[in-house]
Amino acid sequence: MSQSIILLLILALVAPAGSADTTATHTSVTLIPPGPVSDKIEVEIRLAVFNNLETVRDVTACFYADRIDPSNVIGQGSAHLPGNGHALISAWWPTAGHSGHHELLFHIEEAGHSIAQGTQSIDVIASETPALPMLQAGWADAGALVPPTYPQARPTTPQDVRNKVDAMNAVGMKTIIFTYVEAVIFGSGPFYPTEISELGHPPLEFDVVGLILDQAAINGQHVFLGLGRGSDLYLTWDGFNDPARLQFALDLGKRVAQELWDLYSHYPSFYGWYLTHEANDIAGAGNYYNPMADFLHEFSPDKPVLISPAGTPILSPSIIRNSHVDIFAYQDAVGSGYVPYQYTYDPQRRIAMLDQVFSSYQAAHQGTGKHLWSNLELWEMSGPTYGNAYPADFSRVRQQIEIHRKYVQMITGYEFLGMMEHPDSTLELGGPKAVQLYRDYRDYLPPGLLNISQWLVR
Repeated sequence: MSQSIILLLILALVAPAGSADTTATHTSVTLIPPGPVSDKIEVEIRLAVFNNLETVRDVTACFYADRIDPSNVIGQGSAHLPGNGHALISAWWPTAGHSGHHELLFHIEEAGHSIAQGTQSIDVIASETPALPMLQAGWADAGALVPPTYPQARPTTPQDVRNKVDAMNAVGMKTIIFTYVEAVIFGSGPFYPTEISELGHPPLEFDVVGLILDQAAINGQHVFLGLGRGSDLYLTWDGFNDPARLQFALDLGKRVAQELWDLYSHYPSFYGWYLTHEANDIAGAGNYYNPMADFLHEFSPDKPVLISPAGTPILSPSIIRNSHVDIFAYQDAVGSGYVPYQYTYDPQRRIAMLDQVFSSYQAAHQGTGKHLWSNLELWEMSGPTYGNAYPADFSRVRQQIEIHRKYVQMITGYEFLGMMEHPDSTLELGGPKAVQLYRDYRDYLPPGLLNISQWLVR
């Protein structure tokens, strides 16, 4: 039998990643980053293996690139599965020399017998830098949809939310980070139907979370859900050593997460979690981050947990390695012209520091097994106080992209809602400056970048 026929038979047996096995085992698999990616990074394949039996079991998994063959092994690992429990097995795949479309496969065995297989697709693009020169993810603050946060021509409708997701997809933002599912700290409420009384009443008459997940699923996008901060804005700044504040925040966060999982885990676009609390002292904030991440990983350990440290993070390789979160998306702090512990409202002062800042992040992440992304600020403030943000000129944003791309796996843009607006939008959220930023960014993208097939070497 020829090798090609063997491969076809193997792929015919491969179940879609994340689908349920109705017998003893089911799996869920996630790639970080989700792609497309450059040919200068390592992609993590995270495989969650679930034991549907009450008995303890031992399994092994092997990962392959493009075909199940000893010459194509990426990595392997084993797991001890508790009764009705689960485990995470992961491997890292260097993309160097692999420009093109690829299938990353896994095969699980128990006592020498095959029990599960699966695959995930990823596109790799030749690039001069670790990150592609584009915003591959966009942040979405649902509070932007509530007047009078930003200028808008009329009240927001459910179709507007779907249009925003489509507009992000149209410029290559295949990942969406939903910053707050509730905004109690801003005097707002939940953006989804909740039974948690502390979250108050929804400020909009429709389910923003569900709309974004649904439209993203249609488009093949990935969504992180941010838990919100309850009523404690500064928990991870001055409250991480206060047992009462920590316990209250953890209890609320867990209830929100459980409700989100119960409502939305069936969406294929549900990619991971964002811990909305920001921090500079990453080790101290771990008093909140770590137990919260552990709780979230219990739902499905392949789904990553992301944080976005503020502009002067206290870091070391050991602090990063010991953190229980998976992705660090560092704020570039350009919008307010931040220099250590001061807002200058001169973006160029912060931009002058960015090479050194992100180089230090890159060095601190080496060998930690944690993902390094960036959070590029699309907004600007005129001062003299922190507030009244408006969309930046693209000439400034392009400076940021050119710096970020040298150091991180993936660039995210904060934020889309209110800062970038499709020219065809009748909502006109953010006004003319937001339309101009979207148009200029779209015009900047190389013609073939959004048609990935034109970039792939097959």
